[in-house]
Amino acid sequence: MSKVSFFAFGGMKPVISDKLLPENNATRAVNTDLITGNIRPYWQPELDLPLSKTGTIQTLFEIKEGIWLHWNEEVNVARIPIENNNLNRVAFTGTDQPRVTDSVLATQGGGTNYPEVSYALGVPVPDLILDINVSVTPPDGVQLNWDIAGTAEDAQGDRIARVYTYTFVNQFGEEGAPADPSQVAYTNQDECVELTNFAGAPTGPYLIENVRIYRSLGTGIGQTTYLLVDEVPFPVVEPYVDCKTDAELGEALPSATWSEPPTGLRGITAMANGMLAGFVDNTIYFSEPYQAHAWPEDYVRSVDFNVIGLASSGNMLFVMTEGYPYVIIGNHPEVLSINKLEKSQACTSSRSIVDMGAGAVYASSDGLIGINTSGAQLISEGVFDKRTWALINPDTVHGYFYKDKYFGFYEADPGVGAAVGLPDNGSFVFDPARGHVVFSDEVGTAGYFDQIDGKLYYVKESPNQVYAWDSDTTGNLTFIWQSRIIEAKRTNFTAARVQAKGYPLTFRLYVDGAVKREITVNSKRPFRLPSGFTERDWSLEVEGTEMVEGIFMADTMEELW
Repeated sequence: MSKVSFFAFGGMKPVISDKLLPENNATRAVNTDLITGNIRPYWQPELDLPLSKTGTIQTLFEIKEGIWLHWNEEVNVARIPIENNNLNRVAFTGTDQPRVTDSVLATQGGGTNYPEVSYALGVPVPDLILDINVSVTPPDGVQLNWDIAGTAEDAQGDRIARVYTYTFVNQFGEEGAPADPSQVAYTNQDECVELTNFAGAPTGPYLIENVRIYRSLGTGIGQTTYLLVDEVPFPVVEPYVDCKTDAELGEALPSATWSEPPTGLRGITAMANGMLAGFVDNTIYFSEPYQAHAWPEDYVRSVDFNVIGLASSGNMLFVMTEGYPYVIIGNHPEVLSINKLEKSQACTSSRSIVDMGAGAVYASSDGLIGINTSGAQLISEGVFDKRTWALINPDTVHGYFYKDKYFGFYEADPGVGAAVGLPDNGSFVFDPARGHVVFSDEVGTAGYFDQIDGKLYYVKESPNQVYAWDSDTTGNLTFIWQSRIIEAKRTNFTAARVQAKGYPLTFRLYVDGAVKREITVNSKRPFRLPSGFTERDWSLEVEGTEMVEGIFMADTMEELW
C-alpha cells in the first residue's frame, strides 16, 4: 500500500531536479503565498488610481498620500533630509539634470502628470564680478585722491583692503557658491562703497529669490574670510551702497567650496547624517550634510568600474558596478572609507537594486546578490542556477522590498516561461529566509514600496494605473501549485483528497510528465483517479482561489478517510 501527503507547502527551487526536491517544495508555484505553510492565494491587486502619462511608466514614487510622481524613464528619488519637511521635498536624478520638487510644486499647473513643476537641485554661481566705486567725504583740509587700485595721496588715511563677492539664494533659503572676488578696494571705516554689475537671472530652471553680499575682513590683500554685508531681493537694485563698519557685519560665508551637482548625476540616494550620494560613470559625489543643493568637489570619490546604481543603510553606501561591488562607510563626506569587495559580481540591472534594510540585493548574471559589510553573497544559490536564472532575463528585472522578501518583475523571451510552466512576463517573490521563490502572472512596469502602510504599489499598462499588490480582500488571484515528481516502484495511485477552506478546486494528475486526469474537486471527500496501469513518475497539481491545507494520494480510497 502506498500513500503520499503534502502539507507545510514550500515554493520553488528551480536549481534542483524535480525528482530531488525537498518533500513539500514545488516544481511550479504561481500566485501562492506560502508564509503560513498552507497554499494561500494572494489577494487580487487593488486599484489605487489611474495615471495621466501615456507610454511605459518606469518610475513610481508617492510624494504624499494619493499623489504619485511618475516618469517614463528610470529616475531615482530621495527625500531631502531637512527639518520640518512638511512639503515633502524630494530630489531626483535621471531626467535632464538633478531636480527638486515638493508636494505643492508637483501638483501646480492644473495637470496630473506629476511632477508638474520642478526646479534645479543646485544653486548657480553668479557669472559677473562686482564693480566697486569708493565714495567718501574727506575731513576739512584733507585732500583725498585714491582709486580702487590703491593709488593714494593721503598721509592721514588708515586704509583697509576690501574685496567683495555675492551669492544667489533660492526660495528655499539654499545658498550657492560665491562669484569671483572683486578688485581690491582701499577704504577707511567711514567710507561707503557702491557696488554694481550684479548678475541677472541665470539660464535654467532656478528659483533665485535673494542675493547675499559679502566682503572680506581685515587689512591683508587676498583675505579669504568673507562676512555677510546684507541680503537683498533679487534682482538687485543698483547701486548697492555699503556703509557698514566691520563690527556690523554678519556671519561668515558658508558656501565657498560648494558646487552644483553635475548635470549628469544619477542614482541619487539618501544616507545617514543628512548626506546624499550620486554618481557619474565611475565617480561618486556626495552632498554637504543637510545641504542637498551643495556638492563640494573635495568630497568626490572614484572606483575602478562604472557604477550601475547605489543603495544605502545607515552610514554605509553600497555601490554596484560593472565589475566589483564596493561599500563606502563614513559619517561625513570628509572621512569616507572605500572597501572593494572580494568577489566580482557585476550588476545587470540598475532597477533591480533594492534596499533591504541591513544591506542591499541586486540582480547579477548568476542570480540575486546580497551585499552588506560582510561582503557580497549569491543569496539565490540554492534556488536558481545560472541557466534557470537566465530564463527570466535578469537584465530586465526591476525589484522592490516586500515584507522582508525581494519582489521582482521580469520579461522573459516569448515562449521561454511557458516552456517551464511560468508566465513569460510576470513577477516573482524571493524569500531569502526560507530559500524558495514563487511566481505570479501579475505584470508591472514600475513599483514603489510604501514604508508607512507596508504595501507594494505597481503600475499596470493599457491604461496606466496604480495597483496595490495583495490588497483587495474581496477576491483572490488564481493559484497553481504543482508537487515534486514522486518516483515510486511501479504502482497505481487510484485515489486522492484535497483538504481546503473552500471549493471548487481543480486537481490534475501527472504521470510521466503528462496530464493523466483533470478533476473538479467540490469537497474534502476522496475521489477516484485512473486505474489499470502502473508507473514510476507521478506528480499532482492544484489550481484555484481557495486556501489548501493538504493534498493526499493513495492506492486505495480507504487510506484517505
